[in-house]
Amino acid sequence: LFRSRDETRIIAEVGAWIGAEVLGPIATALLGSRPVTVCVTAPAAAQGLLFLPLELARTQDLPLSVQGVTFVMCTGAANPAPLDPSTGVALRVLGLFSVPEGGQPLNSRWERHALVRLMERIEGSGRATDLRVLQYGVTRERLGDVLAEREGWDVIHISGHGRPGELLLEHHDGSPDPMAAGDLADLLCLARQRVKLVTVSTCWSAALPAAERRRLLGLPGAGRIPDGDTASSPRADVPTGSLATELARRLD
Repeated sequence: LFRSRDETRIIAEVGAWIGAEVLGPIATALLGSRPVTVCVTAPAAAQGLLFLPLELARTQDLPLSVQGVTFVMCTGAANPAPLDPSTGVALRVLGLFSVPEGGQPLNSRWERHALVRLMERIEGSGRATDLRVLQYGVTRERLGDVLAEREGWDVIHISGHGRPGELLLEHHDGSPDPMAAGDLADLLCLARQRVKLVTVSTCWSAALPAAERRRLLGLPGAGRIPDGDTASSPRADVPTGSLATELARRLD
């Protein structure tokens, strides 16, 4: 009970500070334009700014996140090139559900059925769709073969276990295969010509690796990855940057 009260108080204090010191009059202006989606961009050298919890900023004693203000963190150019809608007749969607042996179970069946129902609704509106689902035995080789198909993919949905800067795929024997963000981006680049949206539903998909978080705080050493569904000691080959920011940067 006391811990819950402390957490509530700390979050409220952080939100009040962000509202007053970081956003200032901008927060009031955003409320005047709600509902509004705000694109926050930062150069590569200031990537750490994208991990500030701006949505906690309090104005009129409430967080902006519950007052119709949504922040979207963007890397690179503030105005990306427009999407080309003429890349194919059918909307091609790839659903990737990776659940290695030994990890905590995920409700991937419900998520998979929800994706199927969504495609059915789109088809009911008159748009052709092509849905492919990969589940069980999702290895790097299998994923690479599917991503390299000539037709390409418009939307790629990734669901599974993760660690900061990593996605857990599977080896051929079903054991976990930690894939660093850069390696995943290399694979997804096979579909870059057509892909328009990548969604990542994993633990820590937007979290920085422990070493990078400590660097931004000015602390020595790599420390430990926070305990999570499959977290362990940090790996030396995990790249700087989160899984989300690395994919956004590499896939534009």
